[in-house]
Amino acid sequence: MTPEQLTDSRGRPLQAHVGVASGEVVAGSLERGSAHDYTVLGDSVNLAARLVAAAGPGQTLLSNTVYRALAGRGLCDDLGEIALKGFDAPARVWRLRAISPDPPAANRTAFVGRKAELDQFKSLITACLARRSGQVVYVRGEAGIGKTRLVEEMRRFAETSGFATHCGLVLDFGVRYER
Repeated sequence: MTPEQLTDSRGRPLQAHVGVASGEVVAGSLERGSAHDYTVLGDSVNLAARLVAAAGPGQTLLSNTVYRALAGRGLCDDLGEIALKGFDAPARVWRLRAISPDPPAANRTAFVGRKAELDQFKSLITACLARRSGQVVYVRGEAGIGKTRLVEEMRRFAETSGFATHCGLVLDFGVRYER
């Protein structure tokens, strides 16, 4: 059913309230008796729910992490820090007005270091072009060593070489063995 059809059937305009947050969540099955549900838990889920509650009709509110992830593609109004129920500190909130279809101009500093890793990746791209096939690249390391920036450079190089790229995040919480 379209928003217009809902408006016609209810006699008043549909006024959606949207809140978007990002972060780590725990997702899984929730069993209660014979009922089986799927749920997600975490601070970002709670933040998104509070942003929905704070949004006015037709508004989309973003957390600061989502705003930063848009990397300049979002045309947003800074609403400042807002106190939200269930959070000790106020959260910086942005109101989304539009998303630009064009990527922002490069605003990164020059890529420095990691020459060996980038050269290894470039040789992998060359081999993939010769074989006319794709490849999976797994980047692993301690927090703060520049994995994200390295992957951004790898993706940029692969895309300018004509490859489509996809990226995923795997969090290593260890393995539990049961006997």
